[in-house]
Amino acid sequence: MRKIQVFFLLIVIGSLLSCAPALSKKEAATIVRQYMGYPKPLMGIVTAGPAGGPAIKQFMKGIHKLEAEGYVSGQPSKSPSGKSYHPTEKSRDYMVGIYIKESYPLYEGAVCREVLKSIEDIEYTRGHDAATVTFTSGLEPIEPVYSLLCINKYCDCFGKDFKETQTVKLKLHRYEKGWLIGG
Repeated sequence: MRKIQVFFLLIVIGSLLSCAPALSKKEAATIVRQYMGYPKPLMGIVTAGPAGGPAIKQFMKGIHKLEAEGYVSGQPSKSPSGKSYHPTEKSRDYMVGIYIKESYPLYEGAVCREVLKSIEDIEYTRGHDAATVTFTSGLEPIEPVYSLLCINKYCDCFGKDFKETQTVKLKLHRYEKGWLIGG
């Protein structure tokens, strides 16, 4: 009699575990984005090259277009030969500022961001209480900053990097509140 009770208990537990909702690709993507901080701006410094160089005029046109479109607001610097542009609400997540001193412009911020490209696979453990999510991440340009300010060799590396992706695995565990990152 005892064996029959244990057998039925195992069947009930097994069917409860197998009936628990599987991790969808959409839910996995939400968890990955939250955990990895995607989209994640890659901060750096971009310049148009030496003062008086050929790219300065084009770089300055880009700055003025960003200002006209509401991405930055310009303010004269304390020094007569300088000016600073500060990010607005539109660009605050990826821009620190643009600084011009003695005809030398410098952009501090991100021109690209790391993003989740796709969820490739979800593998479950035997009891479906854990899953390994395989996903692909890569870079994408932050527009309009990339097209307006990346005008010379200082941003050449990103053209190649936009085509490259990396595959990452992340282990998740099922808890009462849902799927969470866990070891």
